[in-house]
Amino acid sequence: MGFTLRDIVPWGRNLGEYRRFFGLTNNDLNKKILACADGPASFNAELTALSGSYISIDPVYTFSAKQIKSRIDEATQSVFEQLRNRIDYRIEKVKYEFQKGGNKQLRIFQS
Repeated sequence: MGFTLRDIVPWGRNLGEYRRFFGLTNNDLNKKILACADGPASFNAELTALSGSYISIDPVYTFSAKQIKSRIDEATQSVFEQLRNRIDYRIEKVKYEFQKGGNKQLRIFQS
């Protein structure tokens, strides 16, 4: 049984977040990278712009770019509201980075 786009919240991460999450070095970024179930991450576009080699495999790509963008638009408000409701003073930087990254991801996806 498959899933519908309504069942998922397509969200991804940017290059800076991937570097921090996975401890990626400049040397790592020069290698071939395979990402699984990473959603519409701007990491792909950012690494490609740096001439990196990146392949993204995600079931969400069975949907058209228009469908994914529509679902992102529907989910964005909810994602930010949930984040704002759960963040406390110790992780304000994460909140800022998430909002900044989320906006950047939306701009990259829309281009």
